[in-house]
Amino acid sequence: MIGLRDDNDSLPPAPPPSRAPELAAKLFAEGGWLQSALELEHRPQQEQMARSTAHAFNTDEALLFEAGTGVGKSLAYLLPGIIHATDQSRQLIVSTHTISLQEQLETKDLPLCRRVFRSTPELKAYADFKSAVLVGKANYLCTTRLATALRDKQELFASIEHTELQRIAAWATVSSDGLRHELSPPPAPEIWEWVNADSSACSPSMVARLISNSSSMRSMPPSSFSVFSATSSSPPSPSCACAPRARANRISTSRCRNSSKPS
Repeated sequence: MIGLRDDNDSLPPAPPPSRAPELAAKLFAEGGWLQSALELEHRPQQEQMARSTAHAFNTDEALLFEAGTGVGKSLAYLLPGIIHATDQSRQLIVSTHTISLQEQLETKDLPLCRRVFRSTPELKAYADFKSAVLVGKANYLCTTRLATALRDKQELFASIEHTELQRIAAWATVSSDGLRHELSPPPAPEIWEWVNADSSACSPSMVARLISNSSSMRSMPPSSFSVFSATSSSPPSPSCACAPRARANRISTSRCRNSSKPS
């Protein structure tokens, strides 16, 4: 007996339609929703980028876009990306080159996106997106390495360095994340190298467990937004009491199957 197999039967259902191209056009048009919500001037280059980004998301195509300072690049990819992610119940991931850009997205650009969504009736469904910021493990404190450095201070460090270690130790008792950039003023780079979690002392095998055990990662739904630093190594691993859990409770965007990469 010869049978015919219909491969379409095994294919996953098609994702729901994305309104990103339609809504991006209304958002970034001259006199559009973005201007009315944020009282911003119309920027033709920003509109072009937003439309191109929305199209790339919708057609699952790669996009390389280069634009100068002042164009408004972040909003041009965040707004269409969040809309696309929400419509298709997916996650959007933005990878940055620096932690400072991560902080900009978290503290400035994503609140602006939420403000635009909430102030426009047609966009209110997109205002409740979740978000998370993730950085490499070298940005986390390893408490085991800190304890070792303090114990060996007389052999390894001068008095100034010991004072710096004591300051880090005092901060570690009140920090929930152990992230370097939360310590002010920032620790001396040469001292941080002795106490960060980016070391063979931190077992790489624990990384997956760390991520899966993170309460914020467990609660991250589809249509959420994650910002990674491209210059970071891997997430921290918690072996030997190192590195608090990865900080994933801040910002989130949609993991795109396409390789669209904003400049």
